[in-house]
Order: sequence, then structure tokens, then C-alpha cells
Amino acid sequence: MAPVSFEYFGIQGRGEPIRLMLADLEIEYEEVGNASFVSNKTDLDSYTFGQIPRLMIDGKSLVQTNAILEFLAARAGKLGADPYARYQVSSFLCALEDFAIRYGRAVYTNAPNNKADLVTFATEEANRVFTQFEAIAAKSTTEYLFGAEPSHAEYHGLYLISCIELLRPSVFAEGTAFPLLGAWYKKMLARKNIAAYMASGKQFTQRNGNATADGPVC
Repeated sequence: MAPVSFEYFGIQGRGEPIRLMLADLEIEYEEVGNASFVSNKTDLDSYTFGQIPRLMIDGKSLVQTNAILEFLAARAGKLGADPYARYQVSSFLCALEDFAIRYGRAVYTNAPNNKADLVTFATEEANRVFTQFEAIAAKSTTEYLFGAEPSHAEYHGLYLISCIELLRPSVFAEGTAFPLLGAWYKKMLARKNIAAYMASGKQFTQRNGNATADGPVC
């Protein structure tokens, strides 16, 4: 079988949900950096939309974070056959993508002098979105949001929520408004393979390209 390689910048960013899922599925891969992308980003056979992350697996070149997560779920036989269950996961993933776009704007607009914008995002915007996610967690009858095992969307959720916790360490403190979401978050972090990945030294410590957003702001 051809080796698996992963191409992205030396930060967590939009590559991290994929790394988390690869780790949890015990798929070994090589981190190859972004030098090829910088030199060949107009090669649409390799970089279909002129972007990374890119995952090379099973002889195929895959791009777009959420599409890669769905591919990995299908490859592992974890998409499920029930159309409504698949809709629920896809709907959550769409909401996460919306949140990721707004997070990116908060991180990079007016950077690095944007601490006030980050405070607003990590409080007002995060509270609004986390209230929605808490409602989803309240409907779950399992430890995860949509079943007995994490859906592919939950790896993207794990990363984004970790970014908010970095900005606002007290977000899941005792007595906060999101106890079920906080319990789910801790459960995801405690998964054996994810915990091992985070402790291995393989995980990039830098979340994004703005130092102001790479630590607590409130």
C-alpha cells in the first residue's frame, strides 16, 4: 500500500481536524510540509482548488478539510446507512464550517492589533454558537453527539472548540452554561489515540498565523 502523506503549513489550522481523525483511526502518515504547494500551487491535478491541506492516501490526492474528513469516515465504514443520521452529521459540519470562517476572520482581520475583536468573538459569538451545540448535546443518548463513536464532524468540532478554550480558558469552568458540551469535549480529548497524539510531540503548538490569537485574551 502506498504511504500516506499530509501536506499543510506548520501550524494546526485547517489541517488539524484531519490530523486528529487520522490519529484516532490509527492511520500512520508523513507530515510533508508546504514546500511543494508553494512551488506548484497552480498544478490543478495536485491542488484542485489551489489550496491545502492535501491528503495523499490510497493513491489519491484529496483536498478540502471537510471532504477529507467525510472520505476518511467512509473509508473506515463509519458514515452509516441511515439518511437522517447522515444529515445530522452533515448539518453539524456545515455549522462548524460557518463558525470556522468567522473564527478565521476574527483571527486575521486587523491582526496583530485585534485583541478586542478576539474577546468579542470568544465571548459573544462563542456563547451564541455554543448554546446551539449544547442543545445538540442535550439530544444525544450516547457519549458522543450522534452515536456510540465520534462522527467525522466531531473532529472539526474538537479543534474549533479547543481554539475557543485557548482564547477563553474559563469557557467550560464549573457553573458555565455549557456542561454537556464541556463533557463531550473532555471525552474527545480523553480518547486514547487522540491523547497519545497530543502527547507525542507531533502536534504543532501554533494554532494559527496570528500570535495575538495564540493564547488567552479573556
